[in-house]
Amino acid sequence: MIDEAHCFSSRGQDFRVDYQYIGDFIKSLQEKKNLKDIIPVSCFTTTAKRNVIEDICAYFKDKLSIDLEVICSNTSRNNIRAKDIPALPVQKKNGIIRIVKHTGPNLITPLVDAICSEELAGTTGVLANTNDDAFQIKCLLKEKGLKAKLIQSNDEFNLYDLLEIRYLTEQLNLSEEISVISDEVWQEAKREVLNRYVDSPNFEILIRLIKEFEEAHPKRKYKSDYEAFIRESKLEHFYRYSYDTIYVSTISKAKGREFDNVFMMLNQDHNKGLVDDRQLYEAMTRAKEKLIIHYNGDYLDAIRTEGLEVIDDSNYYSSPERLAVQLTHEDVWLDYFYNTQGTIESLTYSSVLKVDDNSCLNINNHDVLKFSKKFKEKVEARKRQGYFPKSAKVNYIINWKKKEQDEEIRIVLPEVYFEKYKGGL
Repeated sequence: MIDEAHCFSSRGQDFRVDYQYIGDFIKSLQEKKNLKDIIPVSCFTTTAKRNVIEDICAYFKDKLSIDLEVICSNTSRNNIRAKDIPALPVQKKNGIIRIVKHTGPNLITPLVDAICSEELAGTTGVLANTNDDAFQIKCLLKEKGLKAKLIQSNDEFNLYDLLEIRYLTEQLNLSEEISVISDEVWQEAKREVLNRYVDSPNFEILIRLIKEFEEAHPKRKYKSDYEAFIRESKLEHFYRYSYDTIYVSTISKAKGREFDNVFMMLNQDHNKGLVDDRQLYEAMTRAKEKLIIHYNGDYLDAIRTEGLEVIDDSNYYSSPERLAVQLTHEDVWLDYFYNTQGTIESLTYSSVLKVDDNSCLNINNHDVLKFSKKFKEKVEARKRQGYFPKSAKVNYIINWKKKEQDEEIRIVLPEVYFEKYKGGL
């Protein structure tokens, strides 16, 4: 029995990509149990139009050779009667809700200090509204000695173009004549890619991606299934939570995730229209046991609930000594990478990068990349705040090509670190 079956359609895959593997799961379960009869399937949706219903039927016809019977009804449910049944909570004790209201503009320092001093049990997530804020929080937590990870997305590039995934695909040697990946080839390719990229910041995601594909296809690994799996997957699908790691995310990426403890940072974002009431609700409901909100403004003043603790913090907190920025495609001069392919070929994820106002260089002072005009303006803005570029490290190496061109090159998207000048502001 499958609810929200519209997610089988290509129009719903971005919302719940896991639906694309239900057919493979049913097929493997049937084989594992040695079932002679086909496992019955019932799909339900209240939002599907005709073309989406056709997609759902085509999916099960292709995957399981099942012809679904379509039954449509209106919203009237004469066969259903409502009864008054009290809703009883599973947990007997209330969780903790704390709102810390600040008067100063810098919330990252007190937020991170609060996380460090809080007694935490279970999984912990930190939610901020902007990518820059989330990135700063992650970096400051790591500077404090805590294990922290940023839940990142690959909205600007296909997962297939990530260096590690491209290498895995190349090792599989997926020529046109091949339809099934043999176990020997798969195991050798897996061994090669894991040994080669053990120092990659994306290593755990790589392990999870490989494991999930193996679980979805335990017996036969078809080339078409592998290609579809890579094409439809995103980085954020492969994060798995452990108690010893703090996971930092934007509010927009928090949907569908849950943590025992949730810290939120809202720096006047609600007043700027960057966070609406729906997003606030979704973010707050990610917490199972403990919700702690640090914000400035007055838009949460009206909240009243049992056990709510409100703290007014009038202290002024200085900005962090170190800032970090994750560069995107728009932050680098893409065409300049045609001149640095030799240097990039020799890079690894552990390579040390130097940085100045215009570029990143390797240890031999050879250019790796040039900043875009837009990012150089950001550098100047940081310098006016007293922050100067100090160092960088490789975060992504991606295969890229210009539109309407066949030549593909590698580009580097690093993390760039700024340090506060002692004589600055």
